[in-house]
Parts: sequence; structure tokens; C-alpha cells
Amino acid sequence: FRFLIIITLLFNFNEALNENFDSFTAALSNGWVVVDNSINAASYTSSNWRQGTSTFTAYSGAANSYALVSFSSGGSTSRWLITPTLLVNSLSSFSFYTKGYCDAGFPERLLVKLSLIDSTNVGNAPNSTGDFSTTLLTIYGSNYPCSWTKYEISLSSLITTETTIRIGLWYNGNPSNELYNVGIDDFQVTNSLTNSPSSTPTVSDSSTISDSFTPTISDSSTPTVSDSSTPTISTSSTPTISISNSLSKTRTKTISLTKSRSFSKSKSQSVSNSLTKSKSKSNTKSPSVSSSVSRSASSSVSRSASSSVSRS
Repeated sequence: FRFLIIITLLFNFNEALNENFDSFTAALSNGWVVVDNSINAASYTSSNWRQGTSTFTAYSGAANSYALVSFSSGGSTSRWLITPTLLVNSLSSFSFYTKGYCDAGFPERLLVKLSLIDSTNVGNAPNSTGDFSTTLLTIYGSNYPCSWTKYEISLSSLITTETTIRIGLWYNGNPSNELYNVGIDDFQVTNSLTNSPSSTPTVSDSSTISDSFTPTISDSSTPTVSDSSTPTISTSSTPTISISNSLSKTRTKTISLTKSRSFSKSKSQSVSNSLTKSKSKSNTKSPSVSSSVSRSASSSVSRSASSSVSRS
């Protein structure tokens, strides 16, 4: 049979997370979490983190395939978009694209926060951060881009060994003089891998292994044990006893043996008074022949093939 084995080794990096927000509902199903600690959160749920609208055109994909957040009226705005659990190492980094509405009267503010444990706890107050005590990046005011701009952040100075974390995007400020609309697109976390090749070697074997051998044991001969001889004991001699007036007595005895499985014995006796006595004895034996032929043939051919493709 023909088999193909392909072994693919790991790249120098893999994507721990790649979210383009084609569907914000799907993103939530995949582990993203939204928390709203704004003062009037209950009254302005529709302006919390959500699927993009015509406010912006997405950086990539469909026009609305990005995440959008807006200010909450009547008090401090505190709206969190938290990543799923991330397994990272000392060489991990992440990136995302963002843009603001760019109304000069309402400068935008976005903080990128880190939880060094697998937690979604951000506290309950507008300015609380809970387990997200580490600030990785602050984009504020005139520094907030008006067109899609990519930000990249390395975790090498914070992560020394493989661990689980979460990253929080915190839209926070006073809506009386801050905040309007902010979009996020193409959020990606990359884990660099140590001791991995710079290329993707492939081991391929398309050779054909064929085995049409059919083991056969054949014997058309018919073993025979035969003995057609008929052992015979016969008495053909005629012993004779004669008595004459001179009282002479004659006795003759003849014994004949045949070794080829034949035995012959004859005996005869006669008296002059015409008294004749003869005996004959015949014994025939038929031998029994048993012949048994047993054969067995067994052939077993076993092959196995496996293929695994792993790509990370």
C-alpha cells in the first residue's frame, strides 16, 4: 500500500489569540468579557462595548468588523473589554489597532491593563482596577490617533515563565469633557517559542510498499503403505506310515518354509491298510494400513502507517 508521512515542526511563533471582531457576539462566546462600572451603566447599556457600526469603517474585513465603545452620560465612564485567558511566556507580545472619533472638545482615553493571574476582577467602582493593577499603555488626548494605528506591546519585562494572564482595555474618563467613541480591531497575541527551527522542515515518503506474496504449501503426492502379501500356512505334505509283513515302518516328514510372508507346512501319514489321514491348515492375515497427512499453512502480513500533522 502507499503511505505518506509528513512531519511539520513548530514555527518560531504561534498566535495565542487573533480576534478581528467579525462577530462581537462570537468574541464573547470565545471568552472575551465586558464589564461596565460607569455611574449610569444601567441606563446606557447600548453604548457599552459592542459590534462596530457606521461610526467607523473597520481596519480589516467587513465595514463593521471591529469593537466599538462610547461614553456614558451623567457621570464617570468606566468600561472594560477583557481578553480570554492567555497562556504566555517571557517572549510573548500583543498588538491591536485603534482609532478615536477625534472631537477636539472630547479627548479620548484608553488604558491597557494587565492581570498577572487568570482573573476578570476589576472591582466595582468607576476608578477601581481590581486585579488589573499593571498599566501597559495609556493613549490619551491628542495622542489618540484619528486613523487606524497599530500598537505593539512586549511582555518580556513582566513575564519570566509560562503563565496565564488577561489583558483589559479600559475606556475611562469624565464624559462632561472627555470621551466620545473609540474602535478596536485585529487584536493579536503572539507567543515566541524557544528552541524551534526557523523553517518548516517536511519529511515526506511517498514510496510504495507492495507485498503480493501468497504463501502456499502444496503436496499432491498420496503417501501409501501397502502390503499385498498374504501370509499362508498350508500343509501339503502327506506323511505316510506303511506296515508290511516284515513289520517295517516308514515315516516321512516334510517341512517347507517360505520367508516371503508365506509359511507352508504339509504332513501326511499313510497305513498300508489304505488308511489315509490328511490335514490342511490355511491361515490368512490382512494387514491394516493407516495413512494420515496433515498440513497447515499460515500467512500473515501486517502493515501500519501513521501520519500526523501538527501545525501551532
